Amino acid sequence: MAYSYSQYIGDGTTTLFSVTFPYLSQSNVTVTVGGVAAAYTWASSTQINITSAPALSAIVLIQRTTQVSTPTTVFTDGSVIAAADLNSEALQLLYLAQEALDKVSVNLSFPSNDASSGVLPAAALRANDSSGNPIVISPSAGSTTVNATLVTPTISGNIQGNFSSTGTLAMGSSFLRNRLINGSMLIAQRATSFATIASGGTYTLDRWLVGWSGAAITVQQSGGVPPGSDLSLTVVGAASNVGVTVSQRIESVNCPDLVSGSYVTVSGWFYQSSGGAITPYVQLYAPTAVDNYSGVVSISSAVFLGALPSSTWTYLTATILLTGSGANGVQLSIGSNAAILATKVFALTNVQLEVGTVATPFERRMVGHELALCQRYYESISTFSGAAYASGGGQAFPYYVRYAVVKRATPSVTAPMTTSNCATAIVNGNVDQFAIQATSSATGSLSFYNSSSVFSSVEIF
Repeated sequence: MAYSYSQYIGDGTTTLFSVTFPYLSQSNVTVTVGGVAAAYTWASSTQINITSAPALSAIVLIQRTTQVSTPTTVFTDGSVIAAADLNSEALQLLYLAQEALDKVSVNLSFPSNDASSGVLPAAALRANDSSGNPIVISPSAGSTTVNATLVTPTISGNIQGNFSSTGTLAMGSSFLRNRLINGSMLIAQRATSFATIASGGTYTLDRWLVGWSGAAITVQQSGGVPPGSDLSLTVVGAASNVGVTVSQRIESVNCPDLVSGSYVTVSGWFYQSSGGAITPYVQLYAPTAVDNYSGVVSISSAVFLGALPSSTWTYLTATILLTGSGANGVQLSIGSNAAILATKVFALTNVQLEVGTVATPFERRMVGHELALCQRYYESISTFSGAAYASGGGQAFPYYVRYAVVKRATPSVTAPMTTSNCATAIVNGNVDQFAIQATSSATGSLSFYNSSSVFSSVEIF
């Protein structure tokens, strides 16, 4: 524990901080934010009010530095020794000792079994120049190696920003940061274009729900994306349109850690051709029942992503403070604050939602993995057929179909069938499989096959 300082992390709004240690004088207490002295006032003997709220993630340090050059009390011969003076002297010594201990506890030290003297080598031996400044070591002419003794470091704590390694990074846990599925807009099991979009929202490219206000729009999967991207979800505008919303609903089992007071960061590439700059926004919602969006509540304010100029792909990010719980699931909604009119488009790709306040590079997953994640909610089965011989009418022949991926719940199955000498029905459905049951009409051969795609859906509505 620290005896002489208190440390906090700024959130961009809090200005009142507690002083958790005793002191002899308020003049012995200093405040820094991000290593820079900050203006403050005393709200009480145990609380400090910083004039400007420390920025998000800024380190706030409130520290005691007891006066060391002179004693608090000077005694003279024959003077009366008061308890208060003795206590003041004792506290000065105690506080100085505590401050020294706090400093030592955060310094580098040798282990107890190390025979080293503890004295650093001379500056010229510590680095590559006589002033003690490190420089880059290059191989000598004609050499392809540099001789060095390398120590494998252990890195702990928080790293802000992006971390790069020229070698192999051995991970203690998966880097599965992106809570969104199909952020690259690559998977399109239903279709690659959608002419009919409901104002309240229609599922289009896998996992993406698109809605509109004012006038109906259309949606398509498009190319022409920024380098390093696959495809985009492109909304094609319409006359009298006043707004577009592109959303994804994250299943509740994937967001128990998205609690009130936590932060998430949304990032992605965006494009629009309205002719002038627009400012897309993002907002988070939660259903009032688990994975059931018949009732929703807002769990964040609307946060603008930044200016999006016309006719150029632009990378935008926003950090969002959750003001409610995501225990029932979370819906990310991305909206345009301007109409997308006829012949104009609004497009997005490489969309990512991750925990924390830093936007990291888009997490690219293998296409098979991405497809499997999508198939938990929707699966298209392109070809299916069956045949049998019936000894009479009314005989039932079930044909089982196993899903490629276990579904999140028992899905509904749509299976348009062309039949001969039978009628078909969907039976025995569960999260793993369903059956097409063919019931014969009369004695003889019977057959059936799907006249269009068979699909199972357990999307989140």
